[in-house]
Amino acid sequence: MIRAAEMKDTYRDGRLVCRWSLVDGYPRCIAAPLDVTTATQAEIAGQIAVNRAVRAKAAEADAYEAAQRLAATDEPPATILEYDADGVGVPVPNPAWEAWSAAGALLQGASPELLHLVRTRADALERDGDGNPVEPPYSLDLPDLPAFDPVAETADWSGSAWEVRAATPGEAAVIRAALAVRYPRVMTPRDFWTTRLMPAECLAISAAARASSEAMAGLVGAAGANYIDLDSPDTAYQLGTWVAAGLLTEPRMEAILAGEAVA
Repeated sequence: MIRAAEMKDTYRDGRLVCRWSLVDGYPRCIAAPLDVTTATQAEIAGQIAVNRAVRAKAAEADAYEAAQRLAATDEPPATILEYDADGVGVPVPNPAWEAWSAAGALLQGASPELLHLVRTRADALERDGDGNPVEPPYSLDLPDLPAFDPVAETADWSGSAWEVRAATPGEAAVIRAALAVRYPRVMTPRDFWTTRLMPAECLAISAAARASSEAMAGLVGAAGANYIDLDSPDTAYQLGTWVAAGLLTEPRMEAILAGEAVA
């Protein structure tokens, strides 16, 4: 069976996003994966948030089962001797006992929801006198996600509601890598001109700069001779000059820097 630590968000070089769920208490991908070349940014970031919620619940069950195995062993000594420079033994806490004790505490403090999940995994659901199941299998039913910035934010499942928060650097890197397949962060000036700017914006900028090559000059310099990097401060500065000149709106600038392409 797949464990939480083995769950991946993407495969095939990041093109497909796994859509994890719990089946019989274990992580499985029974739904078709999300293709990042056709999915929206919100769909990609949302699925990664759902995957994290499934992974967290699976990790709880994995930890409980590991605690069961450890708690079933004989209790180790609470202390062991460590010898100082003079060869005198000094009693110190035994890490093995601390782990054994923590396992027992985890078992005792398990929530009814977690116990239900563990029973589902163990095929130990409650049954009547005739052996017929009277308890349904555990199901992680998640409501729709709230709206959030797919590049800078994510959402956690608290057990009763989604909670939006800022993404950690690691989480942001996962999301950006998936988004980059369809929404690349580095591109040629031509690709930027044709996929990131609306026709009216192109005309306005071109007219203001007398030629599209001049209008793009600052952006080309942001990443070298041939490419534009949306993560470069120089790119943001150049877009800002267009906003200041009335050639681009602030919402459009934010959308461009987020990696959104025009239809």
